[in-house]
Amino acid sequence: MKKFDRSFWINAGFLVIIIGILVSVSIEYTSEITRLMSNPKKFREFILSYGQMSVLVFMLFQIFQVVIAIIPGEIVQILGGYIFGTFWGTVYSFIGITT
Repeated sequence: MKKFDRSFWINAGFLVIIIGILVSVSIEYTSEITRLMSNPKKFREFILSYGQMSVLVFMLFQIFQVVIAIIPGEIVQILGGYIFGTFWGTVYSFIGITT
């Protein structure tokens, strides 16, 4: 049987912590995220309330959608087009998805 070294256990510990954080965030904020995304006007106001940082906030939202599976991806992408227009919404969604 192979003996695992110290770095393996450190990496495994970090993985467990990250998964725990993702599960906790998913459980805590599922209802809020669903409510926000079910109303396109509120989502648009939320994103645009960040001013010049709204593009970054949208891309972070897209990144979280990829990482946290409770957020439906198609809705985020459609809302990106609604907020920033078809071209820029597609660009920002693509950047967020591939990051």
